Amino acid sequence: MSTRRLLVRLLLLSGLCALSACDDGTGRRSAEDQPNVVLLLIDDMGINDVGFNGSTDVRTPHIDQLAAEGVYFSRHYTDSTCAATRAGILTGTEPARHGFRPEHRGISPEVVTLPEALREVGYSTHHIGKWHLGYTTPLAWPTAQGFDTFEGFLHQWLLRGPHEPGHFNLKEPTYQNPWLQKQDGPARPYKGHLSRILTDRAVEFIASRAESNDPWFLNLWLYAPHTPLEPQQAYAANYPDTPRGRYLAMVEQADATVGAVMAALERYGQEENTLVLVASDNGGAGRHYDSNYPLHGTKATYLEGGVRAPLIVRGPGQVPAGKVIHEVVSNFDYYPTIAAAAGAHPGQGLIGQDLARVVQEGRSQAGSLAWETVTANRQTWSVLSADGRWRLFQFYLGEPRLFDLEADPTGREDVIAEYPQVAADLTKQYLRWRQDISLLDLDYQAEDASGRGRMTGMSLQRSPGFGGFSFAIELQLDRAPLEGEVQVVALQEEQWQITVQDGRLILDMDGQRLRTGVLELNRCTHVVATAHYRYAARFPDKNKALLALYVDGQLVAGKEIANPEPRQAPFLAPTYIGQDASGERRFAGRLVSPQIYNDYLVSGEDGIIGNGVEVLMQKACTDPQHWSDGTK
Repeated sequence: MSTRRLLVRLLLLSGLCALSACDDGTGRRSAEDQPNVVLLLIDDMGINDVGFNGSTDVRTPHIDQLAAEGVYFSRHYTDSTCAATRAGILTGTEPARHGFRPEHRGISPEVVTLPEALREVGYSTHHIGKWHLGYTTPLAWPTAQGFDTFEGFLHQWLLRGPHEPGHFNLKEPTYQNPWLQKQDGPARPYKGHLSRILTDRAVEFIASRAESNDPWFLNLWLYAPHTPLEPQQAYAANYPDTPRGRYLAMVEQADATVGAVMAALERYGQEENTLVLVASDNGGAGRHYDSNYPLHGTKATYLEGGVRAPLIVRGPGQVPAGKVIHEVVSNFDYYPTIAAAAGAHPGQGLIGQDLARVVQEGRSQAGSLAWETVTANRQTWSVLSADGRWRLFQFYLGEPRLFDLEADPTGREDVIAEYPQVAADLTKQYLRWRQDISLLDLDYQAEDASGRGRMTGMSLQRSPGFGGFSFAIELQLDRAPLEGEVQVVALQEEQWQITVQDGRLILDMDGQRLRTGVLELNRCTHVVATAHYRYAARFPDKNKALLALYVDGQLVAGKEIANPEPRQAPFLAPTYIGQDASGERRFAGRLVSPQIYNDYLVSGEDGIIGNGVEVLMQKACTDPQHWSDGTK
């Protein structure tokens, strides 16, 4: 590598090279000024699963060395489960803001993902390993989300082979002779141990880039040490043949992958021009020992142990070796950090920060962080204050708890009785955040003053799918339909529709039909069609869907659907407002403010915090310029 090229790379990685100083005059850095990037994500590794953090139970020499050579972020926050964290990494914002609910459908193709941003500035992009961000439609697969190549598995339930079309797989995952997919081709069986296969593919990829000057991004997402506990014998032999021993062997094998990747970078002359991020996707599961010690909580909880995970960033010249940052950072920061180093121009709406700036300035600009899991009638949520001191947490069966992380960094002691106002303020923050992220950012293209037109964007979330879905609209019917006439209020072909027939609103969804009473003419009416779909991958007999129709905040019809099938309808189809796709069956009146929410809405007395229809009704039908003298 030339002296100039190395110098520019070191400046770039140190965060000292601004675009104005280092680009080629066009706003884009040249290829030789862009670092390669390795993002290595370990699955379910806890804070207590690494030697440099004080653990004496497990051997992690390669991760320990990486921490000694780079920066360790001790207050790095993720989501509490795999899919949500991964969606946050690739989008740079809360998954729910894109309507993303766990992985069956995925991220909509309209979202500008991290690899797409990198491709725009000349990077080749490659994904190896676990995906977990949608497998029921190719629109969500890695090659549709910005990756040039893909070799791995879309979901752990596919490791023993593909499922039947339209059904989820009931087979247990495996590390032995797994079924893997390459590009968009069919899955096929591989020989060997999954961790070894993924490691070999990563090393082979790095070797293939040895003679290239073009920048590249390798997204290596491991499955280890996630269950099942099936380590290779070479690692199992180092520990007792117990669940705990096998788990620790899985961690050591993940560490060996880190070592193999770093050795390959050095061997093929890529070490000095590669930015490396190594992290865990959430806190440890804690099934076999306290993998998050001393933090309280485990994976799938919004306690400290569930959402704090190791993060190490290494880049020559970036920071003094062995630096520890105790400021709050998150998985949302990977996107802006990598994009800044690459000179990329990310999509809108990123909420994270450039970690190089955090290192340089010694302080974080992170705002408050919020988490939630919501079903039709259950809700678990948490808020971390912007200064990182306070965590408010509520499990759906319990009372809210408040933790002072300054006084008790482990997050064990509930102090809500001492600080009720802090809890009240954080609750208000959560409700504002929840309302903000629930509304999908869609493109509504009105055809005329009557409100006819169409909605586009967020293809995979603009129709009912997994979790909550609500469509809200205000309308004024100017005349009664003629006999046999059908007027379209809203429609997405092969998905759902709301029509007016015989003066009544009718919701058709999944073969079900809900009706209202006869609408009053020349009067603003606020309509909400809402649904919640639950697909249990391992227990399909527990699948169910809820449908409800509200008019002016009152429930007028509702149904429960047993065993709904996951739909494979054409997600890219627009949502037509006030007419069908051919421009016919027009609504005889005016339509205002169509909105789609990634939430299931209920009446206030039946609701959980923040999901009442009343929230939408606060501003409904209040703008007189839209309505006749009949406006209520």
